[in-house]
Amino acid sequence: MTSSLKLVSLPRYDEPSNRRTAGSHPPRKPIINSEENDEEPEGGASVTKTTRDDNTRGDLSCINGTFLPAPLSRHALIKYVKSSTPGHEYLEADYECVPGFHMASPTSRLVCRSRQWVGQVPKCEIKQNPNGVCAEASCEHVCSEINGRPVCSCYKGFRLDGHKCADINECLLNNGHGPCQDTCRNLIGGYECSCDGLQDTSLAADNHTCEHTGPCSVNNAGCSHTCLSTMGRVFCLCPDGFMLEDDWKTYVDECSVPDLQTELCRYGCINTPGSYRCALPMELKDQPVLDSLSITCLPGYEQTSHGTCIDINECTVDNGGCTEVCENTDGSFFCACDGDEKALSSDGKSCVDINTISCLPLSSVSRGYLICSRSATSKLWRDRRKVPNRPGTRCFLKCPHGYQLRGEYELTCRSDGTWDGPKYGKCIRYNKPRLECPKDVVAELPPAGDEAFVTFDQPATDLDWFRYVRSKPTWGTRLEASLKPGVHEITFFARHPVSKKQASCVLRIIVKGGEAPKVKDCPNDIEVVGKNGTAITWTEPTFTDNVKVTRVINNESPGRRFDVGGHRIEYEVGDEAGWSSKCVFTVVLHQQ
Repeated sequence: MTSSLKLVSLPRYDEPSNRRTAGSHPPRKPIINSEENDEEPEGGASVTKTTRDDNTRGDLSCINGTFLPAPLSRHALIKYVKSSTPGHEYLEADYECVPGFHMASPTSRLVCRSRQWVGQVPKCEIKQNPNGVCAEASCEHVCSEINGRPVCSCYKGFRLDGHKCADINECLLNNGHGPCQDTCRNLIGGYECSCDGLQDTSLAADNHTCEHTGPCSVNNAGCSHTCLSTMGRVFCLCPDGFMLEDDWKTYVDECSVPDLQTELCRYGCINTPGSYRCALPMELKDQPVLDSLSITCLPGYEQTSHGTCIDINECTVDNGGCTEVCENTDGSFFCACDGDEKALSSDGKSCVDINTISCLPLSSVSRGYLICSRSATSKLWRDRRKVPNRPGTRCFLKCPHGYQLRGEYELTCRSDGTWDGPKYGKCIRYNKPRLECPKDVVAELPPAGDEAFVTFDQPATDLDWFRYVRSKPTWGTRLEASLKPGVHEITFFARHPVSKKQASCVLRIIVKGGEAPKVKDCPNDIEVVGKNGTAITWTEPTFTDNVKVTRVINNESPGRRFDVGGHRIEYEVGDEAGWSSKCVFTVVLHQQ
């Protein structure tokens, strides 16, 4: 899952930030509340008032799981800053007043602590000119004096509606994509692009388009030329005149493979892009000169007086033995027939009338049917019709609804009246999609909270999770939720896009009431007589929890050597929800 929150890391609390967020187009103007309210700020975040000296005691809990935004403030922009002190990181919300307004509060920042925004919400007030016409105007964003009259206007991303400014939803354009190539999410006064709907892609540097991030994006997957990634596999492709080496990644140097040369070069071979050429005399001084008697041309070539090999045009002698058309090629030739109603016979040279030859009818197949087409027409028919299978007829196996073809089945009628091609394909039923839910989740309420924030693993499936898996309730696919005490069931559904077969599974989330871990066998105070360095031991307490104990911390361990005097021993146990308990006792070593 992706988060739209963009953080700026600062080394110190008091260092100002001039960096802009990346990957989105957040509001470039203030987020405006409908009214001023110091008691209950908007935004869904609770605020606890504190002093500035307490600000550095925050944490990053507001960005753990579902992002908890800071409360909005009228005529102010909010920048989220990930700040740090030595050994400690915390999240701040930095408020900046827009032009024409000034900060009226003693502080301009809130700090996140235990999923609450701590501090007094900053307030911005207009810089009023007592003699200006805008002093009494009710403009929400910007007021300008034109010809002695106040004129209201809005920041970019808003439109003027009377004296108020309403947000413009940029994502309504382009069928919901807005200015984005894929997914567009509207923000107040802005928008954000993402590539969640395009597999193996990520947002490009322009923050609008998506770029491929598949295997070919890393070192071209080792290919020397073109890399193609499709259906989870990678292929290396060569341009015209090239062929792949045995490693399937690099192209072949014809000069190093004599079998690929159409002529043997007397003065040496020079490799060129996609081909090669013979060197001129003395061009390659280090290459030995071949004796013309030692040159042997490949089949289909003949030797010249210059010691090279050239193609033989077999069609110049008796038409190459062809009864009708002879076509010469490099190193060879082939015969063809004149007209669509003729085909080459089995000898590859003479032609026969295809209307006098037919292939035997194909036997019927189970769980499917054959579809055949003739080469002279695009008309299709099924094998149940009594139509001769003339040379060039192609037949392939079509599977009914709910079945898929496994293997290959595609036959072609040859000019000698026989079928050619693979015939081992068959139709088999689609299996139900695989969908396996994780184990039931048990959580508990945090201290002073009436809801538990719960995250859970994604069910395992062999289908595309984002396209073909749904849940009831719908928030289940977000894999996180804030839930009240009780038992909550999420039913996941996976539906195959072709067979329409469906699988389901149920995940149970049990939210218990908050309860601190229990301490058992906490030792009583221990008194021992001895001298400095005496080793004192005890039986350690045990801890249990209604969900799960996640941490146990103790300041001393049994068997440690103590000095004379009293020593406080403390064990602290905590669970994932934030509940904790302690076991405290005293060890006293009296002087011997």
